[in-house]
Amino acid sequence: MKPSLKGDEKLATLLSEAVETSADDDGWANLGTVGSNLSRLASDFDSRTWGYAKLTDLLKARPSSDVESLSPGDGN
Repeated sequence: MKPSLKGDEKLATLLSEAVETSADDDGWANLGTVGSNLSRLASDFDSRTWGYAKLTDLLKARPSSDVESLSPGDGN
């Protein structure tokens, strides 16, 4: 069973800051850049702490996150 993300303000703040710092003018952020920012903000960050093998899965489980996958050539 995965730990609840709801009510985890520390995680919410950390993810929000990492995404906002990475976002382009349209508000979208590259996942690799988000991951780099998370490592910079919290060197011990690991999505597995919350039961998710990948950062993508953790972000998809977060109600306030909108995650889209693009094929090479579809993005900027």
